[in-house]
Amino acid sequence: MKFTRPNIVVANPIPEETRIYYSKGDALFKLVLLFIGFGIGVYLVTRGPDYYAGGLMLCILTSIFIYIKGRNFIIDEPRIIINNKGIQTDTVPFYPWHEITEAKVKEIGWRRRGSHYLSYQVPEKHLTVKIDNLNISADDLGTLVHFYQERSENLSFSY
Repeated sequence: MKFTRPNIVVANPIPEETRIYYSKGDALFKLVLLFIGFGIGVYLVTRGPDYYAGGLMLCILTSIFIYIKGRNFIIDEPRIIINNKGIQTDTVPFYPWHEITEAKVKEIGWRRRGSHYLSYQVPEKHLTVKIDNLNISADDLGTLVHFYQERSENLSFSY
């Protein structure tokens, strides 16, 4: 008796272009915590003169962070666009792959306090983009960067 298996065809799961956005879930969670902090600040201000300074300071600080996180929550523009042609971020213009060297995702800092960055070298510049609050993990972004760069070097490259 001979066992036979059909041929397995694996389609390429990586799209022609990937757009990476701020994580809405992360921003929403932080906004809820900040609004709770703001409410505590308002409560302290209403308690009396002994609590004015602390309550006012808490209200001011949480208001600043509510503005920053709220802006990230509202913005629907991609933070990073990566495709077969190159990379573009919201702060850095488009660079094609043939100008990019040493593209990698790296962690800077200690253990849990470390931050993740997309780092790459273009002619006469070294660029870094913080990727901690995005809707993709650092490992997945590193894989995408490697894949797109390899794909651009060899257009017939396939998995």
